[in-house]
Order: sequence, then C-alpha cells, then structure tokens
Amino acid sequence: MPHFHTAQPQDFPMPFSSGGYEFVARFTNAHNPTQRLILVRQGKQEFFIRESVREGSTLYKCEKSTRLKPIGIIKDVLGILCARSSGVIGHNLSQNTPRQRTQSPFLLSKMQAYEFVLHHQKPLSIEVGFGSGRHLLNLARQNPSELFLGLEIHTPSIEQVLRQVELLGLNNLYVSHIDARILLQLIPNASLKNLYVHFPVPWHKKPHRRVISPMSLHHAMRALTPRDDESHASLGQSGFLHLRTDDREYFDYALSLALSLPKAQILIEKNATLPITSKYEARWRKQQKEIFDSKIFAPPCAQNAQKSLQNGDFVFRGACGDMASEVVRQIENLIASPALPKIVEKEYFLHIDAIYKHDSEYVIALCLGDFDEPQSAFVLLQNGAMRYLNAPPLPTQAALAAHRLLIHILESKDTP
Repeated sequence: MPHFHTAQPQDFPMPFSSGGYEFVARFTNAHNPTQRLILVRQGKQEFFIRESVREGSTLYKCEKSTRLKPIGIIKDVLGILCARSSGVIGHNLSQNTPRQRTQSPFLLSKMQAYEFVLHHQKPLSIEVGFGSGRHLLNLARQNPSELFLGLEIHTPSIEQVLRQVELLGLNNLYVSHIDARILLQLIPNASLKNLYVHFPVPWHKKPHRRVISPMSLHHAMRALTPRDDESHASLGQSGFLHLRTDDREYFDYALSLALSLPKAQILIEKNATLPITSKYEARWRKQQKEIFDSKIFAPPCAQNAQKSLQNGDFVFRGACGDMASEVVRQIENLIASPALPKIVEKEYFLHIDAIYKHDSEYVIALCLGDFDEPQSAFVLLQNGAMRYLNAPPLPTQAALAAHRLLIHILESKDTP
C-alpha cells in the first residue's frame, strides 16, 4: 500500500487543487483526534487519505475501503501531499509505471459489477476465486460469444489476469474484487449460465467465511438458468454450480447442503481431468492428493421462482434529506454520547464506527449489513445534503434494513 511518514502531523491548508485533484477538507475523528480523513476528489470520484498520528510519527495512506484503481491515482495524491510535507522520514512512493496509471476497461468496481450482472445481454458465467486465471481465461477463449466474470480478492491475481486479457485480445472477460457472497444475492433470477468455484479456501476454523453456504447456495440455484422440465436428459441444458476441491471435508459439507435442497440433481466425480489444470491442482496432483468434483444443477423452473432480495434504495429522505437542524443536533448528541450505536438485529446489524467533523460538515463511518458478509461505507454530510461517498452499499436486504435504521437514528430525538 502506498504511504509516507512524517515526524509530526502536517498542516495542509484546504481546499486546494493540484495535479487534477481537489483536496477538499480534513475531517477529524470526534472521539479520537489522532485519526483524520482528507477528502480528495477527481471528477466524480472521491476517496479518503487517512492521517494517523502515532508516537513519534504520522502515517499517510489511502483509507482502504475507499481505495480506487489504478493504484497510480493513490500514488499521485500521496506524492502531492508528501511534496508539501516537512520532516518526511520515509515513503514507498516510487514513480508510477505506465500500467499503474492505466485503468483497464475489464476491471469492474463493486458497483460496476453489480450493474454488469443486472444488464448483460449475452450468456454469463462467473468464476469465484480464479487464482492464476487459467481456467477462466480458457473458458473465455473457447466461448467468444459468451461473457465471463471473475471474482477475486487477491490483487496480484487480478493484475495477472488483466494482463492476459490484454495479451490475448479478449473482449468477453471481466474481473472484480467484489465479495461473491454479496453479488450472488443481487443476480436476477435465471440469468446466470454457470458458476465455478474451484479450490476455494476451506476455512475450517471460520466456516462462516466459506463461499459455499446455505445462503449462497440458495441464491446460486435461484440465479442459475433452470431447465424446462424435470427429465434427467435435459441436465445438459441446465445451469450448474461446479465445485472442485482437494479438501474432502469441504466437499462433504457442500454436498450435504446440496442434498438438503427440496430437489437436487448432482453429478459427482473423483480425480476427473479438466482440459486446463490450474497451478494449485498441479501442486495437489504432484502430492498425489485426490480431487473431488460436484456439479449441482439448477432445479426446474417451478423450483427456481424465488425472487432476488432487492427492495428499496439508499436515498436519504425526510429530515435527513433536508439536513434539518434536528439531524445535525442528533449527530452532535451521538458525538457527545459515551459510545456510538452498535445495533444487532436478527437479520442484520448497524455499527456506527466513527464520526468525523470539519466545521459544520460530517463524515459517518459505518459497518453494516449481513453478519457474514458485512459492508463498509461512509456517509458524507456536506453543503446541506447527505449521501454515501462515491456509491452506496450494495443493495442486499440486510444493507437496506441497516440503512433504514440509520435514518431512524438520525431522525430520532433521543440518542440510542
């Protein structure tokens, strides 16, 4: 992560503009003044640089949950601040390479990935955790009339696949770092051809982090294209979830979930050979480990009729929409309270992690949504209006419920 250290906090007079960036304001944590956020804009894009005052030094780096691509943007902004700083004691701000300045059109942000699965016009398949990308790249090359979306959280893997997309001249393969468990909740019914989960992390000590779960399997079966009837012969026309793993415990767990479905047709293979071998599979085979496959086919149309969980939006209406004085008063009440609200309901939660202030403007740092797939967000209260920074959370049922609770808190006359 690009960063620089100074011997003491810096006084950057704001607002100012430099290098095509607007440095808007510095917001200070109302409960911890050693933590501050510098709001930066480039066109319609916004992000924060975090200033952390430590004993003997101050660290400047991008706030992780607002980080933009390419990384050259962050390095440019930090370089501007570093050049205006005194007492710099260290940095890793090397000159940007051409690749660090170039935004690949095939790299999708979380919101772009959401829009992509809503509006694609060709058959779409998704691979979760594509790693080296061999399997995903081969699918895209062999099926040029179809679309493919790879989901991965490992940045070097994303960059490696994007380079291959460029070298191979592919125009039907996109990648994103969005959480697959969240995206599955948002895919429209019967709109996904296939879903591939090859060699996922088994998470034996933290099973709630597994890609395959009761909730994700439910949404996969809903999102996959169903067959027209219940005949076994039509399986080849049905969408499927393909799990491939070397971990027998994980395989048995996923199989038990599939067998708990009201209706299930499952193809199981052991030590099957695919046209493309990933580097992980090559490693396991060299160690003579066994490989387990299961293809869980989408149920017939009648079984696939559940709706996706989308109902509402993230607009601030009412008093919050008008930034009435009562809302500002309530925010000040929250700041004055001993602890910020951390509310856990049966199906969702809302944590107000911090409130930052600059004059009469505020930033509210949130963690919200589903317990196993939480989302981070910032609400900006500026120029008499409230909005989420850059883009709202992804519209899962849990996130929407948490948003409504936030509005209730901000409009309440009593501090929760």
